[in-house]
Amino acid sequence: MKNFLKSKIGNYYKFFFDYHETLTVFLFHEVTDNPSNYQKRDKIFHHKKEFIDIISWIENNYNIINPNKFHNSKKKNAIITFDDGFKGIFDFAIPHLIKKKIPSISFLNF
Repeated sequence: MKNFLKSKIGNYYKFFFDYHETLTVFLFHEVTDNPSNYQKRDKIFHHKKEFIDIISWIENNYNIINPNKFHNSKKKNAIITFDDGFKGIFDFAIPHLIKKKIPSISFLNF
């Protein structure tokens, strides 16, 4: 899986953790076609098209679950998370997931 994502999106992939191989948490920071210098330098963004492709791949390879309804199972489950509360997450990524009825968690910095 990691090799597939690396081949699709280079070194921009991020994995938070794997839970006994039944839960993978996919962590995103920013989704934008106009990243800041900070986001470029630290490679913490995805272009919108990349994000759509990644979510499509996750949908095809995992059962994306509601984070509030996790239970340990034999299925390959996934949770989508966002860190830092960057603007592109709210302007693009979350609306895209809502259209597709995909749940996610956003962790905000105050």
